[in-house]
Amino acid sequence: GFVYAGFQYIDTHGGLISTPPVYPPGDDPFEALLRENCIAMHGTVMYSRDKLLEIGGFNSSLRACEDYDVYLRMARKHPVSCSRDIVAQYRMHASNMSKRSPMMLEMVLRVLSQYRKDLSGNVRWARAYDEGVRSWKRFYSHQFLRGARSNKDATWAELVRNTIAISAMAPIRFPMALGRV
Repeated sequence: GFVYAGFQYIDTHGGLISTPPVYPPGDDPFEALLRENCIAMHGTVMYSRDKLLEIGGFNSSLRACEDYDVYLRMARKHPVSCSRDIVAQYRMHASNMSKRSPMMLEMVLRVLSQYRKDLSGNVRWARAYDEGVRSWKRFYSHQFLRGARSNKDATWAELVRNTIAISAMAPIRFPMALGRV
């Protein structure tokens, strides 16, 4: 269905921040992707065009996470593979969409929720789904709090609105994250 590879995070000036490890999809890529987005950067993915068309392509109604949605749909039907080669760089800056934690959490939970009804017959998939939901809530709660502390341009209204949005979607994880950031 698709292959993916490694990448590097770089800063606004092109300086290397880090090179995340490449996580292979394992024996059951769908299960792995329910648990976490082991691909992490869409720019490293190369699809089989026929298979991408077969699953219906990208869902244009999603404001974000349309790549994650495709990964999940593809992994349910087709093999997934990876290479440890570095093939792309991800430039980090204040305007990255992935830094919009409330919106990103809303979208990733929306994508995952599409699969909830299909998991009752597979205990491993159901467990991976639950782990994924917890992991995404933890990740975006922590990211929001780190960003809120360093964002000097945010208004109080924005901070309050986003805090309410995150805490509504992650009511248990958000208060726990407050003590760790």
